[in-house]
Amino acid sequence: MVIKMEKRTILLFTDDKKEEVNLVNYFRASDRTIKVAREMADLRHYVKNTVIELVLIDSSMERFLNETLKILETVKIKFICLIDDKKNKNILSQIPEDCQISKPYSFKTLVEMISAKSSVPVQYNPEEAAFYLEEAQYMKVKIEDVMKQQTSHFDVYVKINDKKYVKIIKIGQKISSDTLKNIANKGVNLVYANREDYSKYLDILTKSAVNIKTVASIPKEKKIKFLSQTSSLIQDQIIADGVSKELFYQSKQVLDSSIEVATQDDNVFNMLSLLHEIDEATYRHSLAMSIYSVLIAKQFSWENEVNYFKISLGALFADIGLKGIDPKILQKANSFLNKEEASEYCKHPLIGSEIMRACPDIFQDVLDIIEQHHENNDGTGYPRKLNRNNIHPMAKIVRVAHEFAEMALKTEHNPNPDPPQVILQRLLTSGTKKLESSNIFALAQAHNIKINQI
Repeated sequence: MVIKMEKRTILLFTDDKKEEVNLVNYFRASDRTIKVAREMADLRHYVKNTVIELVLIDSSMERFLNETLKILETVKIKFICLIDDKKNKNILSQIPEDCQISKPYSFKTLVEMISAKSSVPVQYNPEEAAFYLEEAQYMKVKIEDVMKQQTSHFDVYVKINDKKYVKIIKIGQKISSDTLKNIANKGVNLVYANREDYSKYLDILTKSAVNIKTVASIPKEKKIKFLSQTSSLIQDQIIADGVSKELFYQSKQVLDSSIEVATQDDNVFNMLSLLHEIDEATYRHSLAMSIYSVLIAKQFSWENEVNYFKISLGALFADIGLKGIDPKILQKANSFLNKEEASEYCKHPLIGSEIMRACPDIFQDVLDIIEQHHENNDGTGYPRKLNRNNIHPMAKIVRVAHEFAEMALKTEHNPNPDPPQVILQRLLTSGTKKLESSNIFALAQAHNIKINQI
Protein backbone atom coordinates (compact mmCIF):
# COMPACT_ATOMS: atom_id res chain seq x y z
CA MET A 1 0.00 0.00 0.00
CA VAL A 2 1.40 3.39 -1.04
CA ILE A 3 0.63 6.29 1.27
CA LYS A 4 0.41 9.61 -0.55
CA MET A 5 2.15 12.35 1.41
CA GLU A 6 0.67 15.84 1.54
CA LYS A 7 2.82 18.58 0.08
CA ARG A 8 4.62 20.69 2.66
CA THR A 9 3.41 24.30 2.79
CA ILE A 10 5.57 27.40 2.56
CA LEU A 11 3.99 30.74 3.57
CA LEU A 12 5.14 33.86 1.71
CA PHE A 13 4.55 37.17 3.53
CA THR A 14 4.81 40.01 0.99
CA ASP A 15 3.03 42.89 -0.69
CA ASP A 16 5.53 42.91 -3.57
CA LYS A 17 3.47 41.54 -6.48
CA LYS A 18 6.51 40.78 -8.63
CA GLU A 19 8.18 38.81 -5.83
CA GLU A 20 4.93 36.93 -5.26
CA VAL A 21 4.47 35.99 -8.92
CA ASN A 22 8.06 34.78 -9.26
CA LEU A 23 8.04 32.62 -6.13
CA VAL A 24 4.55 31.20 -6.69
CA ASN A 25 5.57 30.04 -10.16
CA TYR A 26 8.93 28.67 -9.06
CA PHE A 27 7.20 26.62 -6.37
CA ARG A 28 4.74 25.24 -8.93
CA ALA A 29 7.70 23.23 -10.23
CA SER A 30 8.63 21.96 -6.76
CA ASP A 31 7.34 19.42 -4.25
CA ARG A 32 6.14 22.26 -1.98
CA THR A 33 2.94 24.27 -2.10
CA ILE A 34 2.95 27.98 -1.34
CA LYS A 35 0.40 30.25 0.35
CA VAL A 36 0.57 34.05 0.23
CA ALA A 37 -0.16 36.47 3.08
CA ARG A 38 -0.39 40.15 2.16
CA GLU A 39 -1.26 41.61 5.57
CA MET A 40 -0.95 40.68 9.24
CA ALA A 41 -4.50 39.31 9.37
CA ASP A 42 -3.60 36.90 6.55
CA LEU A 43 -0.45 35.75 8.32
CA ARG A 44 -2.30 35.11 11.59
CA HIS A 45 -5.00 33.21 9.69
CA TYR A 46 -2.55 30.85 7.98
CA VAL A 47 -0.41 30.31 11.07
CA LYS A 48 -3.52 29.43 13.07
CA ASN A 49 -5.36 27.31 10.49
CA THR A 50 -2.68 25.75 8.25
CA VAL A 51 0.28 23.48 8.92
CA ILE A 52 3.17 25.71 7.83
CA GLU A 53 6.67 24.32 7.32
CA LEU A 54 8.40 27.67 6.96
CA VAL A 55 7.64 31.38 6.41
CA LEU A 56 9.38 33.54 3.80
CA ILE A 57 9.29 37.15 5.03
CA ASP A 58 9.85 39.62 2.21
CA SER A 59 11.62 42.90 2.94
CA SER A 60 8.51 44.77 1.71
CA MET A 61 6.90 43.77 5.06
CA GLU A 62 9.63 45.36 7.18
CA ARG A 63 7.06 47.45 9.08
CA PHE A 64 5.51 44.24 10.45
CA LEU A 65 8.78 42.45 11.19
CA ASN A 66 8.78 42.70 15.00
CA GLU A 67 5.19 41.48 15.31
CA THR A 68 5.80 38.70 12.77
CA LEU A 69 8.89 37.41 14.56
CA LYS A 70 7.02 37.31 17.88
CA ILE A 71 4.20 35.27 16.34
CA LEU A 72 6.59 32.81 14.67
CA GLU A 73 8.63 32.42 17.85
CA THR A 74 5.46 31.64 19.82
CA VAL A 75 4.29 28.94 17.41
CA LYS A 76 7.83 27.63 16.75
CA ILE A 77 7.76 28.11 12.94
CA LYS A 78 11.07 28.61 11.12
CA PHE A 79 11.53 31.55 8.76
CA ILE A 80 13.78 33.06 6.10
CA CYS A 81 13.94 36.81 5.48
CA LEU A 82 14.44 38.06 1.91
CA ILE A 83 16.45 41.23 2.47
CA ASP A 84 17.41 44.18 0.31
CA ASP A 85 20.81 45.03 1.86
CA LYS A 86 20.64 48.66 0.73
CA LYS A 87 17.12 49.40 1.95
CA ASN A 88 16.91 47.13 5.00
CA LYS A 89 20.22 47.73 6.81
CA ASN A 90 18.39 48.63 10.04
CA ILE A 91 16.81 45.17 10.39
CA LEU A 92 19.89 43.03 9.67
CA SER A 93 20.77 42.83 13.36
CA GLN A 94 17.31 41.39 14.17
CA ILE A 95 17.70 38.45 11.78
CA PRO A 96 20.11 35.54 12.38
CA GLU A 97 22.57 35.19 9.49
CA ASP A 98 21.36 31.67 8.65
CA CYS A 99 17.85 33.15 8.14
CA GLN A 100 18.92 35.89 5.70
CA ILE A 101 18.99 35.86 1.90
CA SER A 102 20.12 39.00 0.13
CA LYS A 103 18.29 40.24 -2.95
CA PRO A 104 18.73 39.51 -5.78
CA TYR A 105 19.01 35.79 -5.14
CA SER A 106 18.65 32.61 -7.18
CA PHE A 107 15.85 30.16 -6.51
CA LYS A 108 18.54 27.48 -6.18
CA THR A 109 20.04 29.39 -3.23
CA LEU A 110 16.61 29.71 -1.62
CA VAL A 111 15.91 26.00 -2.12
CA GLU A 112 19.22 25.10 -0.48
CA MET A 113 18.44 27.24 2.57
CA ILE A 114 14.90 25.84 2.92
CA SER A 115 16.28 22.30 2.58
CA ALA A 116 18.83 23.01 5.31
CA LYS A 117 16.00 24.00 7.67
CA SER A 118 13.81 21.03 6.78
CA SER A 119 13.98 17.30 7.42
CA VAL A 120 12.91 16.79 3.78
CA PRO A 121 14.99 18.55 1.07
CA VAL A 122 13.12 20.56 -1.57
CA GLN A 123 12.89 18.93 -4.99
CA TYR A 124 12.22 21.06 -8.06
CA ASN A 125 12.64 21.04 -11.84
CA PRO A 126 14.56 24.16 -13.04
CA GLU A 127 13.33 23.84 -16.64
CA GLU A 128 9.73 23.51 -15.55
CA ALA A 129 10.15 26.48 -13.19
CA ALA A 130 11.54 28.62 -16.02
CA PHE A 131 8.52 27.71 -18.18
CA TYR A 132 6.02 28.63 -15.44
CA LEU A 133 7.84 31.90 -14.80
CA GLU A 134 7.77 32.89 -18.47
CA GLU A 135 4.08 32.00 -18.70
CA ALA A 136 3.30 34.08 -15.61
CA GLN A 137 4.76 37.24 -17.11
CA TYR A 138 1.70 37.66 -19.31
CA MET A 139 -1.97 38.13 -18.54
CA LYS A 140 -4.91 37.42 -20.84
CA VAL A 141 -6.91 40.48 -21.92
CA LYS A 142 -10.09 40.58 -23.98
CA ILE A 143 -9.58 42.25 -27.35
CA GLU A 144 -12.75 44.29 -26.74
CA ASP A 145 -11.19 45.78 -23.56
CA VAL A 146 -8.15 46.93 -25.58
CA MET A 147 -10.33 48.36 -28.36
CA LYS A 148 -12.09 50.61 -25.82
CA GLN A 149 -8.83 52.52 -25.25
CA GLN A 150 -7.84 55.41 -27.52
CA THR A 151 -4.18 54.85 -26.69
CA SER A 152 -2.83 51.67 -25.15
CA HIS A 153 -2.14 51.67 -21.41
CA PHE A 154 0.21 48.68 -21.77
CA ASP A 155 2.19 46.76 -24.39
CA VAL A 156 -0.15 44.37 -26.22
CA TYR A 157 1.08 40.93 -27.33
CA VAL A 158 -0.31 38.03 -29.32
CA LYS A 159 0.67 34.49 -28.36
CA ILE A 160 2.37 32.56 -31.16
CA ASN A 161 3.10 29.43 -29.12
CA ASP A 162 3.80 28.43 -25.51
CA LYS A 163 7.18 30.14 -25.56
CA LYS A 164 6.73 33.04 -27.97
CA TYR A 165 4.76 36.29 -27.57
CA VAL A 166 4.91 39.02 -30.23
CA LYS A 167 4.26 42.68 -29.38
CA ILE A 168 1.70 44.26 -31.72
CA ILE A 169 0.98 47.54 -29.88
CA LYS A 170 3.36 49.60 -27.75
CA ILE A 171 2.33 51.32 -24.54
CA GLY A 172 1.12 54.86 -25.32
CA GLN A 173 0.53 53.99 -28.99
CA LYS A 174 -2.78 54.90 -30.63
CA ILE A 175 -5.08 51.89 -30.86
CA SER A 176 -5.80 50.63 -34.36
CA SER A 177 -9.25 49.05 -34.30
CA ASP A 178 -8.68 47.59 -37.76
CA THR A 179 -5.61 45.66 -36.58
CA LEU A 180 -7.48 44.19 -33.63
CA LYS A 181 -10.58 43.44 -35.71
CA ASN A 182 -8.44 41.52 -38.19
CA ILE A 183 -7.04 39.45 -35.34
CA ALA A 184 -10.53 38.89 -33.89
CA ASN A 185 -11.83 37.83 -37.31
CA LYS A 186 -9.30 35.00 -37.23
CA GLY A 187 -10.99 33.63 -34.12
CA VAL A 188 -8.58 35.16 -31.60
CA ASN A 189 -10.52 36.80 -28.75
CA LEU A 190 -7.66 37.23 -26.31
CA VAL A 191 -4.40 39.16 -26.42
CA TYR A 192 -1.75 39.46 -23.70
CA ALA A 193 -0.20 42.13 -21.52
CA ASN A 194 2.93 42.13 -19.40
CA ARG A 195 1.71 41.36 -15.87
CA GLU A 196 3.53 44.27 -14.22
CA ASP A 197 2.26 46.88 -16.71
CA TYR A 198 -1.25 45.49 -16.60
CA SER A 199 -1.32 45.55 -12.79
CA LYS A 200 -0.42 49.25 -12.92
CA TYR A 201 -3.24 49.78 -15.39
CA LEU A 202 -5.70 48.03 -13.06
CA ASP A 203 -4.61 50.30 -10.22
CA ILE A 204 -5.29 53.36 -12.38
CA LEU A 205 -8.62 51.91 -13.48
CA THR A 206 -9.73 51.20 -9.92
CA LYS A 207 -8.71 54.63 -8.69
CA SER A 208 -10.69 56.28 -11.48
CA ALA A 209 -13.71 54.00 -11.08
CA VAL A 210 -15.93 57.09 -11.03
CA ASN A 211 -15.11 60.45 -12.57
CA ILE A 212 -16.61 62.86 -10.05
CA LYS A 213 -15.64 66.42 -9.18
CA THR A 214 -12.34 66.72 -7.31
CA VAL A 215 -12.83 67.31 -3.60
CA ALA A 216 -10.63 68.50 -0.78
CA SER A 217 -8.11 65.96 0.45
CA ILE A 218 -9.66 63.54 2.93
CA PRO A 219 -7.84 63.06 6.25
CA LYS A 220 -6.02 59.75 6.56
CA GLU A 221 -7.70 59.16 9.92
CA LYS A 222 -11.14 59.19 8.27
CA LYS A 223 -10.04 56.60 5.72
CA ILE A 224 -8.54 54.36 8.41
CA LYS A 225 -11.78 54.54 10.41
CA PHE A 226 -13.82 53.76 7.30
CA LEU A 227 -11.66 50.77 6.40
CA SER A 228 -11.84 49.52 9.97
CA GLN A 229 -15.65 49.68 9.87
CA THR A 230 -15.66 47.92 6.50
CA SER A 231 -13.39 45.14 7.76
CA SER A 232 -15.69 44.64 10.75
CA LEU A 233 -18.75 44.38 8.49
CA ILE A 234 -17.03 41.79 6.30
CA GLN A 235 -15.62 39.59 9.05
CA ASP A 236 -18.31 39.76 11.72
CA GLN A 237 -21.62 40.00 9.89
CA ILE A 238 -21.31 38.25 6.52
CA ILE A 239 -22.54 34.69 6.78
CA ALA A 240 -20.10 32.07 5.46
CA ASP A 241 -21.23 28.97 7.34
CA GLY A 242 -19.62 25.88 5.84
CA VAL A 243 -17.24 27.81 3.59
CA SER A 244 -13.64 26.74 4.05
CA LYS A 245 -11.57 29.41 5.74
CA GLU A 246 -9.12 29.21 2.85
CA LEU A 247 -11.78 29.88 0.19
CA PHE A 248 -13.46 32.63 2.19
CA TYR A 249 -10.11 34.32 2.74
CA GLN A 250 -9.26 34.16 -0.98
CA SER A 251 -12.60 35.79 -1.82
CA LYS A 252 -12.19 38.39 0.91
CA GLN A 253 -8.73 39.26 -0.40
CA VAL A 254 -10.16 40.04 -3.84
CA LEU A 255 -12.64 42.44 -2.23
CA ASP A 256 -10.03 43.86 0.16
CA SER A 257 -7.63 44.67 -2.69
CA SER A 258 -10.38 46.43 -4.66
CA ILE A 259 -11.36 48.56 -1.66
CA GLU A 260 -7.78 49.24 -0.56
CA VAL A 261 -6.69 50.54 -3.97
CA ALA A 262 -9.94 52.51 -4.36
CA THR A 263 -9.50 54.31 -1.05
CA GLN A 264 -6.09 55.63 -2.12
CA ASP A 265 -7.98 58.04 -4.40
CA ASP A 266 -10.10 60.67 -2.64
CA ASN A 267 -12.76 60.75 -5.35
CA VAL A 268 -13.34 57.00 -5.34
CA PHE A 269 -13.20 56.97 -1.55
CA ASN A 270 -16.08 59.44 -1.65
CA MET A 271 -18.00 57.07 -3.92
CA LEU A 272 -17.50 54.22 -1.44
CA SER A 273 -18.62 56.58 1.32
CA LEU A 274 -21.63 57.50 -0.82
CA LEU A 275 -22.54 53.83 -1.03
CA HIS A 276 -22.22 53.57 2.76
CA GLU A 277 -24.34 56.70 3.24
CA ILE A 278 -27.34 55.11 1.53
CA ASP A 279 -27.46 53.13 4.77
CA GLU A 280 -25.19 50.63 6.49
CA ALA A 281 -27.41 47.71 5.51
CA THR A 282 -27.01 48.55 1.80
CA TYR A 283 -23.24 48.85 2.17
CA ARG A 284 -23.04 45.54 4.03
CA HIS A 285 -25.24 43.96 1.36
CA SER A 286 -22.85 45.26 -1.34
CA LEU A 287 -19.82 43.83 0.47
CA ALA A 288 -21.60 40.49 0.87
CA MET A 289 -22.62 40.43 -2.81
CA SER A 290 -19.00 40.96 -3.78
CA ILE A 291 -17.71 38.13 -1.58
CA TYR A 292 -20.50 35.70 -2.55
CA SER A 293 -19.95 36.51 -6.25
CA VAL A 294 -16.24 35.71 -5.98
CA LEU A 295 -17.05 32.54 -3.99
CA ILE A 296 -19.23 31.39 -6.90
CA ALA A 297 -16.66 32.39 -9.52
CA LYS A 298 -13.92 30.50 -7.65
CA GLN A 299 -15.84 27.27 -8.21
CA PHE A 300 -15.41 27.71 -11.96
CA SER A 301 -11.60 28.17 -11.65
CA TRP A 302 -11.35 31.08 -14.07
CA GLU A 303 -7.93 31.23 -15.72
CA ASN A 304 -7.95 35.01 -16.06
CA GLU A 305 -7.61 36.40 -12.54
CA VAL A 306 -8.69 39.87 -13.79
CA ASN A 307 -12.21 38.45 -14.03
CA TYR A 308 -12.33 38.07 -10.24
CA PHE A 309 -11.47 41.77 -9.97
CA LYS A 310 -14.21 42.66 -12.48
CA ILE A 311 -16.94 40.69 -10.73
CA SER A 312 -15.85 41.98 -7.31
CA LEU A 313 -15.99 45.59 -8.49
CA GLY A 314 -19.26 45.10 -10.38
CA ALA A 315 -20.96 43.51 -7.37
CA LEU A 316 -19.55 46.12 -4.98
CA PHE A 317 -21.03 49.01 -6.99
CA ALA A 318 -24.13 47.15 -8.25
CA ASP A 319 -26.46 49.14 -5.97
CA ILE A 320 -24.75 52.55 -6.22
CA GLY A 321 -27.76 53.73 -8.24
CA LEU A 322 -29.92 53.53 -5.08
CA LYS A 323 -28.42 56.90 -4.18
CA GLY A 324 -30.62 58.37 -6.91
CA ILE A 325 -33.81 56.86 -5.47
CA ASP A 326 -36.12 58.64 -3.01
CA PRO A 327 -34.95 57.62 0.52
CA LYS A 328 -38.59 57.11 1.57
CA ILE A 329 -38.84 54.31 -1.01
CA LEU A 330 -35.66 52.66 0.26
CA GLN A 331 -37.01 52.58 3.81
CA LYS A 332 -39.82 50.25 2.72
CA ALA A 333 -39.53 46.52 2.11
CA ASN A 334 -39.92 45.78 -1.62
CA SER A 335 -43.14 43.87 -1.00
CA PHE A 336 -44.76 47.04 0.40
CA LEU A 337 -43.95 49.32 -2.57
CA ASN A 338 -46.87 50.53 -4.66
CA LYS A 339 -46.73 50.42 -8.46
CA GLU A 340 -45.22 53.89 -8.87
CA GLU A 341 -42.65 53.32 -6.11
CA ALA A 342 -41.69 49.93 -7.53
CA SER A 343 -41.23 51.49 -10.97
CA GLU A 344 -38.95 54.15 -9.48
CA TYR A 345 -36.94 51.56 -7.53
CA CYS A 346 -36.40 49.48 -10.69
CA LYS A 347 -34.47 52.36 -12.26
CA HIS A 348 -31.50 52.00 -9.91
CA PRO A 349 -29.47 49.60 -12.12
CA LEU A 350 -29.61 52.12 -14.99
CA ILE A 351 -28.76 55.02 -12.67
CA GLY A 352 -25.80 53.07 -11.28
CA SER A 353 -24.59 52.16 -14.75
CA GLU A 354 -24.66 55.82 -15.81
CA ILE A 355 -22.73 56.89 -12.69
CA MET A 356 -19.99 54.37 -13.45
CA ARG A 357 -20.03 55.07 -17.19
CA ALA A 358 -18.56 58.51 -16.42
CA CYS A 359 -15.19 56.76 -16.20
CA PRO A 360 -13.85 56.40 -19.78
CA ASP A 361 -11.74 53.31 -18.95
CA ILE A 362 -14.26 51.29 -16.94
CA PHE A 363 -14.62 47.69 -18.08
CA GLN A 364 -17.77 47.03 -20.07
CA ASP A 365 -18.14 43.83 -18.03
CA VAL A 366 -18.50 45.92 -14.85
CA LEU A 367 -21.13 48.17 -16.45
CA ASP A 368 -23.05 45.11 -17.65
CA ILE A 369 -23.01 43.63 -14.13
CA ILE A 370 -24.38 46.85 -12.61
CA GLU A 371 -27.07 47.27 -15.26
CA GLN A 372 -28.14 43.61 -15.41
CA HIS A 373 -27.85 42.31 -11.83
CA HIS A 374 -31.67 42.23 -11.50
CA GLU A 375 -32.40 40.59 -14.87
CA ASN A 376 -33.90 37.08 -14.88
CA ASN A 377 -33.39 34.21 -17.31
CA ASP A 378 -37.12 34.07 -18.07
CA GLY A 379 -37.36 37.77 -18.98
CA THR A 380 -39.23 38.82 -15.82
CA GLY A 381 -36.40 40.91 -14.37
CA TYR A 382 -35.61 44.60 -14.70
CA PRO A 383 -34.79 47.18 -16.01
CA ARG A 384 -34.73 45.79 -19.59
CA LYS A 385 -36.49 42.40 -19.15
CA LEU A 386 -33.59 40.56 -20.82
CA ASN A 387 -33.76 36.80 -21.28
CA ARG A 388 -31.12 34.14 -20.56
CA ASN A 389 -29.24 34.54 -23.86
CA ASN A 390 -28.82 38.31 -23.47
CA ILE A 391 -27.68 38.52 -19.85
CA HIS A 392 -23.96 38.81 -19.15
CA PRO A 393 -22.61 35.62 -17.46
CA MET A 394 -21.06 37.66 -14.64
CA ALA A 395 -24.38 39.45 -14.04
CA LYS A 396 -26.02 36.03 -13.64
CA ILE A 397 -23.52 35.23 -10.89
CA VAL A 398 -24.11 38.53 -9.10
CA ARG A 399 -27.87 37.95 -9.45
CA VAL A 400 -27.59 34.75 -7.40
CA ALA A 401 -25.21 36.42 -4.93
CA HIS A 402 -27.72 39.27 -4.52
CA GLU A 403 -30.61 36.91 -3.77
CA PHE A 404 -28.54 34.87 -1.33
CA ALA A 405 -27.30 38.00 0.49
CA GLU A 406 -30.86 39.34 0.65
CA MET A 407 -31.96 36.22 2.54
CA ALA A 408 -28.77 35.47 4.51
CA LEU A 409 -27.99 38.84 6.06
CA LYS A 410 -29.71 39.99 9.22
CA THR A 411 -31.61 43.26 8.59
CA GLU A 412 -34.56 45.19 9.97
CA HIS A 413 -36.81 43.40 7.47
CA ASN A 414 -35.11 40.01 8.00
CA PRO A 415 -34.24 39.78 11.72
CA ASN A 416 -33.87 35.96 11.81
CA PRO A 417 -32.27 34.67 8.59
CA ASP A 418 -32.56 31.00 7.66
CA PRO A 419 -29.36 28.91 7.52
CA PRO A 420 -27.51 28.79 4.16
CA GLN A 421 -28.73 25.28 3.27
CA VAL A 422 -32.38 26.33 3.56
CA ILE A 423 -31.77 29.50 1.53
CA LEU A 424 -29.88 27.72 -1.24
CA GLN A 425 -32.51 24.99 -1.52
CA ARG A 426 -35.21 27.68 -1.68
CA LEU A 427 -33.34 29.53 -4.43
CA LEU A 428 -33.01 26.34 -6.44
CA THR A 429 -36.64 25.30 -5.92
CA SER A 430 -38.34 28.65 -6.51
CA GLY A 431 -35.86 30.38 -8.78
CA THR A 432 -35.01 27.72 -11.38
CA LYS A 433 -36.60 29.65 -14.24
CA LYS A 434 -35.22 33.00 -13.11
CA LEU A 435 -31.73 32.18 -11.83
CA GLU A 436 -28.84 30.24 -13.34
CA SER A 437 -28.96 26.93 -11.45
CA SER A 438 -25.24 26.24 -12.06
CA ASN A 439 -24.43 29.37 -10.02
CA ILE A 440 -26.69 28.22 -7.17
CA PHE A 441 -24.96 24.83 -7.14
CA ALA A 442 -21.58 26.59 -7.21
CA LEU A 443 -22.49 28.67 -4.15
CA ALA A 444 -23.72 25.51 -2.42
CA GLN A 445 -20.43 23.80 -3.28
CA ALA A 446 -18.52 26.77 -1.83
CA HIS A 447 -20.52 26.32 1.40
CA ASN A 448 -19.89 22.55 1.32
CA ILE A 449 -23.67 22.04 1.19
CA LYS A 450 -25.57 19.46 -0.84
CA ILE A 451 -28.87 20.64 -2.35
CA ASN A 452 -31.35 18.67 -4.41
CA GLN A 453 -32.52 19.52 -7.91
CA ILE A 454 -36.33 19.51 -8.04
